[in-house]
Amino acid sequence: MHPIDLAAFWPGYEVVACRQSTHDTLLISLEPQAERLPICSRWAKPNPLIHEQHIRQVRDRDLQDQRVLLQLPVRRVDCLYCGRVSERIDWLAPASRLPRKA
Repeated sequence: MHPIDLAAFWPGYEVVACRQSTHDTLLISLEPQAERLPICSRWAKPNPLIHEQHIRQVRDRDLQDQRVLLQLPVRRVDCLYCGRVSERIDWLAPASRLPRKA
């Protein structure tokens, strides 16, 4: 049996923890990949100047009978052109509680 590459579901992030939160909820903690710079959500360019970060919880699609919750840090960057903005996460719409899936 081959292991599943969970990072393929959330590009730019890696799974750092996975645990049962309640009897029917699976909590998956994600972290940005070390080599990945945050991207300005307005200018759409990589930006190394991180101002702060906060943890965001997002519901993903269910996995069989388990509800899936994602916890991931969202960084605010000091963009030289736009000021302070949240980073762009391609698979997650701003202020959305559900990820974009094809």
